[in-house]
Amino acid sequence: RISCTRYGCCSRPKPGQKHLQEQQERYLKVDNTLYLSDFHVGDKFITMNQTITESAVIMFAGITGDFHPLHTDDEYAKKQPAGCRIAHGLLTAGVAVGLLTRIGIIDRSAIGQLNATWKFPAPVKFNDTIHVEIEILNIKRSRSKPDRGVLTMQMNVVNQRGEVVAINQTESMLKWERPAE
Repeated sequence: RISCTRYGCCSRPKPGQKHLQEQQERYLKVDNTLYLSDFHVGDKFITMNQTITESAVIMFAGITGDFHPLHTDDEYAKKQPAGCRIAHGLLTAGVAVGLLTRIGIIDRSAIGQLNATWKFPAPVKFNDTIHVEIEILNIKRSRSKPDRGVLTMQMNVVNQRGEVVAINQTESMLKWERPAE
């Protein structure tokens, strides 16, 4: 752990930091990880929900520099097909990936993401609540490195009205099985 003593910021917890550290420690104790050999084509998973707020959109605009008026200008957005400001597609994608990691199914088995294709068939409006429905499409063990393989899954991001607002097909390299302890 990197720490500094000059400002004392790392030597003592800030308000709320202890609670965050406890959550992280609790998270690390729970292992929902599935390895490639645990998956079956057709397996389905559903994440918890997250609401996309105006403040999240504004923060995303600030971080990325994407201040397109569709996200930041009420008058401009009212004249567009959605009729209001909407969330960035990549914000929706980022939240969807975060929701996937929160269920933990590939946390300790993932080696890396190889490919991802996103489509955004409907807008995410401010205060929409989304969740992700995941389906396993393909499992392929590596011939040259049998300790790993490729998992193909589809992630449908669904809002509170049951509308699919984003679709992701992704390929990730995973460890084939849990390491011997």
